[in-house]
Amino acid sequence: MKKIIYILLIIPIIVSGQTGKFNEHTYQCLDTIERPFILYTPTTINKTQKRPLLVYLHGAISNKSLKKDPLAYMKKSKLIKLAEKGGFYLMYCYGQKGATWFDPVGMDMILKEIEIVASKYAIHKDKIFLSGFSDGGSGALYMSMVHPEPFAGFIAMNGHLKVADKLGTYALYPANSNHKPTYIINTKKDMLYPIKQIKPAISYLQKFNTAITFSEVDGNHDMSYLQKEQKKLIDFITTTTRRNKYKISWETSDLSNNSYEWISILEMDTKTKDAHPNHTPYSLEIFNDKAVFGIKYDYSFRGPGLKVSDFKSDTCTAKKIGIKKGDIILMMEKDTMTSPYAPYFYIANKLAGDQTSLTIKRGDNKIKIEGAFNQGHTYSVFNHKKTTARVWATIEEETLLITTSRTKKIAIRFSDIKNKTIRKLIINGKKYSSSYKGTQEITIKQQ
Repeated sequence: MKKIIYILLIIPIIVSGQTGKFNEHTYQCLDTIERPFILYTPTTINKTQKRPLLVYLHGAISNKSLKKDPLAYMKKSKLIKLAEKGGFYLMYCYGQKGATWFDPVGMDMILKEIEIVASKYAIHKDKIFLSGFSDGGSGALYMSMVHPEPFAGFIAMNGHLKVADKLGTYALYPANSNHKPTYIINTKKDMLYPIKQIKPAISYLQKFNTAITFSEVDGNHDMSYLQKEQKKLIDFITTTTRRNKYKISWETSDLSNNSYEWISILEMDTKTKDAHPNHTPYSLEIFNDKAVFGIKYDYSFRGPGLKVSDFKSDTCTAKKIGIKKGDIILMMEKDTMTSPYAPYFYIANKLAGDQTSLTIKRGDNKIKIEGAFNQGHTYSVFNHKKTTARVWATIEEETLLITTSRTKKIAIRFSDIKNKTIRKLIINGKKYSSSYKGTQEITIKQQ
């Protein structure tokens, strides 16, 4: 096991309007870089009693640099009021490109930082919740299907399932959430993630997780709804507790992510063509009618306007209508480009196929370019290209029933099965001998 290396700094900070404490920590990640994380302790907490922990993942995770001032960033958080009202600890993780919520470095960072906090503070270990906004919301969805085991539940705010699937190291399999309680919030006017694309994805997830609560609220790509959702979120955290799992499912195409609770897939059978009848691919297609220019901007350019540094593809709208690298976009129709957010506000009122016009500066010339956005298209939410193995395990009275698909070898950690006595083991309808103690590795008999 990797040794946890961290520096613990206890720096009480008095916040305007609050008297809770911010304790700054750092953790040396798998890439050897030390990154900060901060724990907020509300005034409402009795430090002798174990309390829930809400972990928060921020957005814009692809940035090359960490947040310039992590403490100042957290001090502005609307979640502080939520933590005060609910009486639970609040922890902020800080990631960046190379340590995102979707890669091994970032995922390990999240889990190890939680371990550190849980070892130092009065954290209720069965009431740890992972939340996030935007990329962080997508990260919470991702972790709910990749590393659900340490969490009581998840809160995903303005996330997108396709973002989680696209950015993730591991493929997503919705049943891997194992019915972990998940509270999902998306806004009706989100300029980045249109609600009409979000709702089909959530409905699909609910087929595999009956503990998903979906809240569609007013707003754009922001957390202005937090005050109205406060009571529901506090109730979710208060009433949700991590439970022992006696009926579980796990699917993987990568043995570095092969385990859930007390069972692991040790070897896959990739040569077997026929899978178990219930081992079927996940398939969800959604129509994208969002207007997109496909421009990459040079944010070091100080204006006026926004400078084009590159394009996201050779077939994007901007390139098709005649925009070139180095052009400075001054206006999109009547909208002046006064900030990096201006294009998003303009596009929020457009659909694929709509007419558009851009006023640009090219050299010393001011030019107006007209055209139409590309037509909409259908995309697949899940990008499953590899063969997968899957196991189902259920404890009924004193019998452990396991069904496997494309699986050669498994491990059962009997010592991790709490409050149950196992006296019989049946795998794929066949009885297997076992001591029912410690960890047992089992090679699956051929059908």
